[in-house]
Amino acid sequence: MKLSPTQKKFCLRMAVANALSETCHAPSQYLQTRVAHALVKRGILTQVSPFSFEFTSYGRQFVRGLLPKTEVTR
Repeated sequence: MKLSPTQKKFCLRMAVANALSETCHAPSQYLQTRVAHALVKRGILTQVSPFSFEFTSYGRQFVRGLLPKTEVTR
């Protein structure tokens, strides 16, 4: 199944929202790390240490439309 650019963007936004949601727990640390590394490749996160990631300025701008402003202040 081939995704359109709009569908790809939606899937990426959902992955970001799920990665940020405190109520969404990935079934394993391996899966969490794979999602984080995918977001690093997209320039949304930067890797600080093997299991620590932070938002880039682009990443903060990217997710502003997904969450209330109080949750995207870091």
